[in-house]
Amino acid sequence: MICVFSLIMDLAASKSHRNDIIGLHGKTLESVEFDVEILKEWMKKQPHLPEELLQDNFLEIHLIKNKFSVEKVKSKIESYCSMKGLKRLEYLFGDKICIPSKEPQFYIPLPQLTDDFHRIIVSKIWDQETWDIKRDFANGLAVREFWSRFDYNNGEIILFDLTDCSVHLLSKLRINVLSDFLEIVFKAHSARVKEVHIIGKFASNIFSLTKTFLPSKIASRVSVHDSAEFIADILPKNCLPRDYGGELKSLNEYRDDLDQLYADHEEDLIRYLGTRAREDLRQGGNIMNEMQGTFKKLEVD
Repeated sequence: MICVFSLIMDLAASKSHRNDIIGLHGKTLESVEFDVEILKEWMKKQPHLPEELLQDNFLEIHLIKNKFSVEKVKSKIESYCSMKGLKRLEYLFGDKICIPSKEPQFYIPLPQLTDDFHRIIVSKIWDQETWDIKRDFANGLAVREFWSRFDYNNGEIILFDLTDCSVHLLSKLRINVLSDFLEIVFKAHSARVKEVHIIGKFASNIFSLTKTFLPSKIASRVSVHDSAEFIADILPKNCLPRDYGGELKSLNEYRDDLDQLYADHEEDLIRYLGTRAREDLRQGGNIMNEMQGTFKKLEVD
């Protein structure tokens, strides 16, 4: 897995930054290992959680994303496993594995971390006419299954590239679907979004439509750009693809790399997507009735 996944992210470099990222939080490797053991012992006492599918790297990465709050990670693990069984969210957890380069849109993690150890992720819509928000977000959650297990970073910078889109895209947005998607991203996958850049002539319209549904902390981190012309003046060139004036290879080349990842590890991805709570073994109540909150009420970093 590591060899193929390195095609998309420079995991050797990412893992080499592990000590630096841990150090930013005042932790040592020994203290992190201790926290991981606490989580593993806790999971052993939760028969509904599939502990055999949640390995040490998953736990460690979620500790980083939650600033090493063991109690927060317990809550996120519970959400990660249980939300996949919620009837209202099942449309975002399909088991059909896509071919990234054939999709009208995809999420592409770029291999080079910034000096602050942030991962830049590009979400570009190539074909607006065939773009479907539900399929888009289902694909986005699927690729996060890899990130949750293999990507060491200290936060995300997301570029939404709508350069090839028209104002007609507004008619295809569904706020309820956006809300469900973001709830899962933050509550189950522990995403730490540091910056969001929306690029396109109608980017301001998109943001105006959605910002009232976002937590104020996230909305304050959104920047809107009419074109991609100055992105390389905002973000480091060595972390950007040449599509935006950067030094990395093109987005299309990275999409081809993702095709190989998905083809070689389809069974792994299906297993990750199937990592969910065994409700028949749950003790102390039904979680289904406790996960009906709105995304805007979530606490985000």
